[in-house]
Amino acid sequence: MLDKLQAVANRFEELCARSEQPDFYNDPKKAAAILRERNDLEPIIEAYHAYNQAVRDMEDAQELMSDPEMKELCQETYQAAKEEKERLFKELQILLLPKDPNDDKIVIV
Repeated sequence: MLDKLQAVANRFEELCARSEQPDFYNDPKKAAAILRERNDLEPIIEAYHAYNQAVRDMEDAQELMSDPEMKELCQETYQAAKEEKERLFKELQILLLPKDPNDDKIVIV
């Protein structure tokens, strides 16, 4: 899953770079499609960055636990980061589910 997230992050960066080109709006349909895709990927990227931050926080707390004075605080920090990492992992699994192509259609029942 982390490989797929890295691929999504690379795609997002590519779309951002394209949208910053001076001739980006020469083709409005293509620009709209790129911006739509970028906006669809943005929540995934935000959650991915938060997940990576939680992993780094866990690693930092783990390193500081060797200091007896900091051990209690680091354990709290580690536990909070671990819970956040698990929550974000579940959120990312949901965000990576394929979208239904009919979601964008307006239907009145």
